[in-house]
Amino acid sequence: MNDTIYHDLELKVFGKKYITYNLNRLTTSEKSGFAELIDEYGLWGEYANGNMIFKKNIISSICRNNLRLVLLKVLDSNNIKKKFVDIIDNVRHDKDYLNAILLVLIGNILNIDLSIDTLIYLLDQKFIDNPAFINNPNIREIINFGEYKINVRSSILSEALISEFKDGRAIVDLLVNISKKIDRGVTSYKYSEQRFTLRRIISHTRLQALLAQTNENSDELISHYFEKIKNINYCKRNPHFWLQYAITRLSLKDYRNAKIYFDNAYSFGSQIPQYDTTAVDNHYARYLIENEIHENNIDTAMKNFLVAHDILTDYNNNSLKQYPYRVAINYRAFYDKFYKRLDNKSQNKFIECCKDILDRINSYRSEIGSSYALHSDIIKCEQNLTYIFKREKINY
Repeated sequence: MNDTIYHDLELKVFGKKYITYNLNRLTTSEKSGFAELIDEYGLWGEYANGNMIFKKNIISSICRNNLRLVLLKVLDSNNIKKKFVDIIDNVRHDKDYLNAILLVLIGNILNIDLSIDTLIYLLDQKFIDNPAFINNPNIREIINFGEYKINVRSSILSEALISEFKDGRAIVDLLVNISKKIDRGVTSYKYSEQRFTLRRIISHTRLQALLAQTNENSDELISHYFEKIKNINYCKRNPHFWLQYAITRLSLKDYRNAKIYFDNAYSFGSQIPQYDTTAVDNHYARYLIENEIHENNIDTAMKNFLVAHDILTDYNNNSLKQYPYRVAINYRAFYDKFYKRLDNKSQNKFIECCKDILDRINSYRSEIGSSYALHSDIIKCEQNLTYIFKREKINY
């Protein structure tokens, strides 16, 4: 699940605190089991003649113990992906068919439920309900047409196939068109469903996963998409939209516009009763630290660092989530840039802040127990803070 889903679950299902477990990360025993399972079904392809140690190393090194990457590797190794790519090539000459398939793949990756009626509405194409399309043997190799829902045979297959659409602009143009189409119907009886769909699409994390395999910079593509839809009714006063746009500009190191969009998110959020600013706060803390490192201004560095640190250690900022620690990874870069130029008082305060984060990590470790592995962001944060202490010869 991505960050958007975490936040939705916290608000609607979980309580104030919850623990996340990364099912995508394979343990040592799971890695061995998957290697043997792939071997049993003869799916290693070009790696088939290697011994089991070699195959486990493929999972560890190339796939980084990541289940999703293992499955994508299996698809590539066995020319399974090529079979489905050939199917798409067979309909590539028909732009309408191709856009319908592309939208189904996008919906599958973004976890958006699509039906025949929804496809017809979004694409303005009645041919989709035609048996010639639904019963096309090539298309049915990829897509299952249910009575109420359209499914791709595998979400991993969707991700593998979307990489064949190298033209990222074409994907973005399709997203722009359907977003505007959904927005025009937001006042209808499907109001909440349409808002939910737009929220799913308008997510930096989700769009990165969708566009990462194209031939262009995914953040530039996402920024292009946001720029095209910023004035639709759903977006123009929506703090969620402006937060996602701010995150995108932050990823592009465009700190000036990122600040403007964070201000927009806070301003519009303040007009919503009981609006939870936690997500905005965490990313704004990241902006404060990264911007200071970028500007290299010793006069404002510590002041804004402390504002960011207060956000990350606020009581309401759930210490059992990885977000505060993901931002605190930047403490090492801040240390490298500024520490030697700070006065003694500021240096002591900075070390105190580092200890504060390490204390929270230790509390996190105690609270979750030994049954759960720490999130990779938390591990990286701990390593960076430990590096600082070793450099300064401070015992912790």
